[in-house]
Amino acid sequence: MSFDVLNPWMLAGLAGIALPVLAHLLSKKKYDVVQWGAMQFLELGRETRRRVRLEEFLLLLIRILLICLIVFLFARPWASGGLFKNLVSAQPRDVVIIVDGSFSMGWQDGMETPHQKAINWAREFLNDLGAGDTVALIDARDQARIVIEKPTRDIEWVREELRNLPAPSGSSNLAEAATRAVQILSQTTHLEREILILTDGQSRPWSVDDPNRWLRFDDLLQQPVVRPRLWCVDVTREESDERVNLTVGPIQLSRELTVTDFPVRISTTVGYSGGDEPIMKRIDLQINGETVPGRSVSVQLQPDGETTVEFEHRFASVGSYVIGVAVDGDALPGDNESLAAIEVNQALPVLLVDGDRHLDPTRNETFFAQIAFSPATKSRDWIRAETVSADDWKTENLDRYRTIVLANVSKLPREVIRPLRSHVANGGGLFIALGDQCDPTFYNETLFEQGLIPALLRKQSQPPEPDQPTSAVTIAPETLELPWLKRFQNTESSLRDVRFDRWWSIDALSPIATDEDSEHLSEPVTAARFSTGEPLLVTAELGRGRVLVMSAPLDADWSTLPAKPDYVAFLHEAIFYLASAGVERNLLPGLPFVMPVEPDFPADEYAVFDPSGTPHDIKVVGSSERASIRFAETQLPGRYSLEKTPRNSDLSSQQFFVVDYDRGESDLTPLTEADRTFLTDRDRMQFVVTQNELREQLLTDTSRAELWRWIVFLFLGFLVFELWMTKRLVQGGHATDEILDQQMARAEEFEADSPPDPAASSQPVAEGRFPEESSEETILRS
Repeated sequence: MSFDVLNPWMLAGLAGIALPVLAHLLSKKKYDVVQWGAMQFLELGRETRRRVRLEEFLLLLIRILLICLIVFLFARPWASGGLFKNLVSAQPRDVVIIVDGSFSMGWQDGMETPHQKAINWAREFLNDLGAGDTVALIDARDQARIVIEKPTRDIEWVREELRNLPAPSGSSNLAEAATRAVQILSQTTHLEREILILTDGQSRPWSVDDPNRWLRFDDLLQQPVVRPRLWCVDVTREESDERVNLTVGPIQLSRELTVTDFPVRISTTVGYSGGDEPIMKRIDLQINGETVPGRSVSVQLQPDGETTVEFEHRFASVGSYVIGVAVDGDALPGDNESLAAIEVNQALPVLLVDGDRHLDPTRNETFFAQIAFSPATKSRDWIRAETVSADDWKTENLDRYRTIVLANVSKLPREVIRPLRSHVANGGGLFIALGDQCDPTFYNETLFEQGLIPALLRKQSQPPEPDQPTSAVTIAPETLELPWLKRFQNTESSLRDVRFDRWWSIDALSPIATDEDSEHLSEPVTAARFSTGEPLLVTAELGRGRVLVMSAPLDADWSTLPAKPDYVAFLHEAIFYLASAGVERNLLPGLPFVMPVEPDFPADEYAVFDPSGTPHDIKVVGSSERASIRFAETQLPGRYSLEKTPRNSDLSSQQFFVVDYDRGESDLTPLTEADRTFLTDRDRMQFVVTQNELREQLLTDTSRAELWRWIVFLFLGFLVFELWMTKRLVQGGHATDEILDQQMARAEEFEADSPPDPAASSQPVAEGRFPEESSEETILRS
């Protein structure tokens, strides 16, 4: 049996017990002591005085006790165990129900999926709750989705939200969901606080391999005055743990922005677990949910293995699309499909700023780049490049171009720097190709300090002597790890054979961001290196845009790059990579979707539809120069669409984006006994199977009951007693008056019968009152 209080800070009110004591002391006056010869006749008055003092002291204690009871009543004391566990059934509860929403809860080998079983279990549990009980609801995903945050007494509302829970998808983080539940219950007022977790017994969502996470959870669990109790229900406890599962991994796109009739490479993996024999499966390519005819492939899958699958697709029209790769269904459809969003545009406008113009156009810095971007046919008009000399370049209408290329530019006027930086921060791309004309002082002191280049220029390498043999400096193919560069890792790629005679030695780093700089370069990434280990390509993000630095020029002065067949493909991939930075369409759960729009965009005519089909209102944020839509409710994995309302099938007005998930959820390994022991350690939680078992566990020696009813009864009882005592003292004072009258009369008779004694009259015989004070007043004062 134990005791505690819900509001310990209210115990500070115990200082109020000093009030009746202080009032009692202040009522005691100090009197001068005088002699009075008739005290010998007041022996009965002394006994009365002692009784009055005892009753006054008892009344003082009762009043102090009443103040203590009031303070404890507001402090809300409670007791657990012993006789108090029988009172628990009458205690109101605060309950948080957590439903595992990961795709493993969608296992379809029976009449009901585990997700449906969890919902039915929760509905049955709601039937046992009382009228004063409150309930909150959490949908456990990769990030906990709070469905009902403030616990409510409206049980029908909770039932409705349970019916409307989205289908299981993605992964889940039960440790985070339990943490959010504890935070919710820390704000509630009821003594009984329960957390009910409904899951399928999978090990991965619990993060049992991360003890530090659970140590932090233990600390959080100890912070509330009333520690909530956690109950975990495995709704698949009696089912077989042997499960065969097929998994499609994340899609890798060669680019997230493309143009019509330009090939896009789509790559993913297909895994097979739980089986004993190899199987053949058909893999489909889907565009906006429809299978592309004639593009399906059949692959053989080995037990506990995975196979890489690749597709190539060209889009015939502009618009926003969702690419899908799907495998023939199994009992767990949640990981049988993988999605990725892509934007298809018309030809991308690019501005080439030439830093080394000549009368002979073949010697211009951008000569080979201009040829590479020139379409062979009208159907291959993928990039529309314009060329301007660095000396003649004006920054008007920069927003016309998706990417700006600075080709061996010595320096730029200062009035160009700010518009160029603003263009990149708003979603544009900047490609800086270094050469012999580049002024390192300008790049290091101006462009670097302004956050427009994620590298510092050190020195130019020296060209080799004609008669001195040197080893060829090439591109290290193993460093081409970014998706848009992976195609050049192939042994057949001519980019591996490019020879470099000279290059700039650069250090990849970003300037230190200041508080005034709201948008600054991100941490730079070295996208490619020379065979010597020095950086060739360095990239970083600036606001919504990207910057790419190449430590060699685009012409043939320092390398054989323009002479290679992959030169054209390399430049196109670089431009598409830089131009696709404006809108991130493939997100992780919880990351916001941001899309630039015009300031007068009619947001009230559009809505974002989540994977369950639920519409969400949108708002335009930002300034008139940089207006955008920002949508942050991306906890559900799957396909989202920005569409006009009411919803229609007009794809031209739709903008798609995809929220992906962690494929680790495909590991269906159940909790082991060691895992359960870890989770129940330190009294973190208890595992139950049935409703009856939970009811029995709720009435154990750890059950708690509030004592406020008992305190109210005690307070009323002592208050009645205090009133009776006060009345008794008042009535006792009148009785004393009658006795004093009799004693005074007797004293007067005695003094009348006795002769005066001058000596006695001059000597006082007793203490107790002023000369002018009556005997009655003396007794009452005492």
